[in-house]
Amino acid sequence: MQNDISSPATNSQPPLSIPPQPPRKKRWLVVVAICVTLVAAVTTCIVLYQFKASHSVTITTGDASKTIKAAESLSAAYDTFAKSGVKEFTAADKQVILQSYDELASGFAFNKGFLDDAATQLHALGIAYLYHTHPEKKNIYRDELYLLAISYLDTLPSGIVDANFVPASDSDKAAADVLLNYRDDALSSRVEHAAQFQTALDTAVKKLKISDVAHLSSYKVVAYNFTTDDEQFTELTSKHNMYGARPMMWVEGIGGTAYIMMMKDYAQDVIDGNKNSLTHEFIHTQQPFIRGETGRVVEERRAEYLSGDTSAYYDAKQLFIYLKVLGDIDGLSLLDEHPTDAGAFFIAVYSKLGIVGGNALTFSWPSVFLSDAQGAMEAVAAENNLDVVMQQALAIGASDQQALDTRLQQRFDKLVQVLGSKEKAIEHVQSIGETFGLPTAQKEFVRYLKSKGTM
Repeated sequence: MQNDISSPATNSQPPLSIPPQPPRKKRWLVVVAICVTLVAAVTTCIVLYQFKASHSVTITTGDASKTIKAAESLSAAYDTFAKSGVKEFTAADKQVILQSYDELASGFAFNKGFLDDAATQLHALGIAYLYHTHPEKKNIYRDELYLLAISYLDTLPSGIVDANFVPASDSDKAAADVLLNYRDDALSSRVEHAAQFQTALDTAVKKLKISDVAHLSSYKVVAYNFTTDDEQFTELTSKHNMYGARPMMWVEGIGGTAYIMMMKDYAQDVIDGNKNSLTHEFIHTQQPFIRGETGRVVEERRAEYLSGDTSAYYDAKQLFIYLKVLGDIDGLSLLDEHPTDAGAFFIAVYSKLGIVGGNALTFSWPSVFLSDAQGAMEAVAAENNLDVVMQQALAIGASDQQALDTRLQQRFDKLVQVLGSKEKAIEHVQSIGETFGLPTAQKEFVRYLKSKGTM
């Protein structure tokens, strides 16, 4: 049983991430880090995060490997996912689901590389399956496909709304021209040679189960010799939109390299060995589970969990807790098993949670990401949220009521142990709907407690 029993800070949302306000293609994601100490203050670190997955277009058969068309790859992937336990991918429905994908993708001009990795293929086929079962929601599923493919589009598909669309071919250069030009080489070098940087690196390598530093994905430090209050920051943000955020540190993928950007004061904290979320950010540089604008909840939970749960993202943490409580789905164990393999992780989730639940998890965001959601992101968020995931988890768990009630009792006992009294535990249970966006979990928990006379 997971034992995260965190409460949000009072004045601001505690997640480490804020989204790019409408969906951004192949761009940065503003990430807010709020580092909470037990003694007193809440230290806020705003982080900007974006990363682009890229893989070769191959299928391996025995010792031979050949480049294939995306449609052929998607067909082969369907069979693989079906054999791996995704129950909805039946042989009888294969052709109609592939046809549904083609209908959704009509009008999209994908750049080379889209649909080249298992996670993207699974998400695309999941969208196609849902469109097949709910054709009246075609616009929603086209929005989902757009958010999945946003890093591989040079033109905005017809019917998609995104006032901030930037062609994929332009965004790397636009970001590099601004962000890298402000780099302070001397300060960046001091950060990279700091003992705490090496400690964060060693911790991430161990938790990610990377056998050797030689196998790390490309990364680099960009330290700025100014703070968010200085004129240079204003200049930078006028050229590279931060959407109102004032980041202390963030991760941004440019040209296949993940850059860890940090302001002067944050860089000095690393050099001085002060507590910070560097390990969390470093994990974001290594095979992130993001595809376009999908996978944000899982990626932030991954970074927090593997860095020691030192910061925030309380709604994502509670989601994973109640995945286990309601559905007996241990998401953290899956992260332990597949810390750098998004495809394997999501195949396991879809197999356990079903396509409706897996898709909802894929297309949900931590609440702070939705502070100003617009266009496709706003439409998709109205269809998918953390509670949809909970509804699917409960549907699975309710098939064995006795086991479900046992897990609820275990969770309540843990809450009493950590919070110090039944009254505080009950108060926590009554808050998880509104505070963490999990009303289904709250309702089921209250039902159980009332059935036992605890409430």
